[in-house]
Amino acid sequence: MDGPVGVMSLRTFYGGKKDRGVTPEVFKKGSGAIIRNALHQLEDAGLVEKVEGGRVVSPKGRSFLDKTAGEIIKDIPELAKY
Repeated sequence: MDGPVGVMSLRTFYGGKKDRGVTPEVFKKGSGAIIRNALHQLEDAGLVEKVEGGRVVSPKGRSFLDKTAGEIIKDIPELAKY
């Protein structure tokens, strides 16, 4: 939704702190293989398309997200303000 994103930016977004015992925690990136596999599956389903600079949500993917959000709002009326 935020424009072209690549595997490296998603690794940074889904990373977290690594517990190193007595020494302070250090930020580590998330797994690139898992993110890459998920993006490939979304491409095969037609929900994401590859462009220069990364991947973006396709029109089919945006429609799917909008329909799903509409269904959730019907089920939980408190979310209508979002």
